[in-house]
Amino acid sequence: MSALCVLGELVVAVSCEIRTLATRRLTWAHLRDAYSQRITWLPSFDLFSVHLYGDPASVPRYLDTARQFMRAHGYLKPVVVGYHAGPQPFEFPDATAVMQQVFAAAFAEPAPSQSTGDLAAQARQETPERRAMAALYARMDGVPPTLQMFMEGCPAELEAKRHRISRRQLVMRTLLALASGVHRTAYWPLAPE
Repeated sequence: MSALCVLGELVVAVSCEIRTLATRRLTWAHLRDAYSQRITWLPSFDLFSVHLYGDPASVPRYLDTARQFMRAHGYLKPVVVGYHAGPQPFEFPDATAVMQQVFAAAFAEPAPSQSTGDLAAQARQETPERRAMAALYARMDGVPPTLQMFMEGCPAELEAKRHRISRRQLVMRTLLALASGVHRTAYWPLAPE
């Protein structure tokens, strides 16, 4: 019996953080340095897994970035594709704007003191993430359709639209990955249901 050691999640993490470059004043160099260190922590692995979220047209760039990171550290392992489903809410600016507003409000509360009493009281409260999700669902009818389609209990036509986009993006990402030299993909759907 044999097993493969897979190193991954680099490119999806980079792509997620790229969206916040303007607000965090980060640069590609900051991200490259941070993730280059992550690769050097585990020099012995068999496959490099890349997650292909975001714009399907970026697939070749994501794969090239992963290979560049490896080459910069003196090795080149086969690249496999893990998560590559879509769409994701962050692909829609109007959905992202609503989520940012709701999550900012949920996280705006001042941090509690570190006293035992305050910490015990905080443990009985909902987390900011749960408060944000409850706030989104409370105003579900008023959020953009591009966000509603990701919510459980959305109108059937929006759910069908999300499924159509998902199928189209899955084919696009898979074909672009294969055309970019990837020989293995693994897919499992991540959705509200």
